[in-house]
Amino acid sequence: MTRRISTLVLLAAGMAGAWLNAQTPQGTPSAGGTANQGLPAPAAPQKTNPQPAAQTKTKTQPAPLQEPRHIPLAGDPFFAPVAISLGPQTMKQRFDDYAVVTFGPRALVGPAFSSLILMAHPPKDYPHYWRDGGGAFGRNYGAFLARASSLQAGRFFTGAALHEDFRYRPSASHNFVIRTAHAIGFTFVDKSALGENRLALANFAGAAAAGFVGELYLPAPYNSLHYAGIHTAEIFATLAGQNVLREFAPDIDSLTRKLHLPFPRIPIPGWWVPRKN
Repeated sequence: MTRRISTLVLLAAGMAGAWLNAQTPQGTPSAGGTANQGLPAPAAPQKTNPQPAAQTKTKTQPAPLQEPRHIPLAGDPFFAPVAISLGPQTMKQRFDDYAVVTFGPRALVGPAFSSLILMAHPPKDYPHYWRDGGGAFGRNYGAFLARASSLQAGRFFTGAALHEDFRYRPSASHNFVIRTAHAIGFTFVDKSALGENRLALANFAGAAAAGFVGELYLPAPYNSLHYAGIHTAEIFATLAGQNVLREFAPDIDSLTRKLHLPFPRIPIPGWWVPRKN
């Protein structure tokens, strides 16, 4: 009798345990602290279900990394063919900038002022037909125009061939000395099309082209290799000075506006405005 009662108690306990296991959610440990080992544990699907969503996010997130690097660039404060431009230049944009700088107002106005200054203080060995009169002005004007055009052509073709981006990038510092050193240093080391530092071969090529082109038309002795080297150094120093002016042009403009002082702000046509890629 006792054995029958014990057997019935064990059967009842077993049925109760089975009923409790059936009521427990799949994959959840039972009241005894053990998992339902008889059925495939669905914990793995619960852990892996969020993974496709995460993978989908990771697939869509790299899209911004494929976009061009957006780096603010400063152009010439007086003529500003590319005052602010973002991203690397395409060949068409590079050619447009070259055409504006070479054949725009800068190319026509700048050599005229340079010619007048030179004729006001001509070199002692200049012949008379390079010193006085309208013909002398035309010769000097053509000489400076050829020098400026050679500079821009040398920079354009070298930069296009070597994927060099010689547009000026201002310093992130607020220190005067650091900004000045950055501007001068950018004449020697500029950027590649991908924004990496590289030797400014376009500046070297452009300065050399502008310096040596005078051998074709300048009067003796200024058409020699000696003066060609001097002119090349002068052009390179001019590029460094332009970079310094570009670096501090926003500060100069802000100061002159605050003090109501004159500062060259030449109006430019609609097609010659800062652009964003």
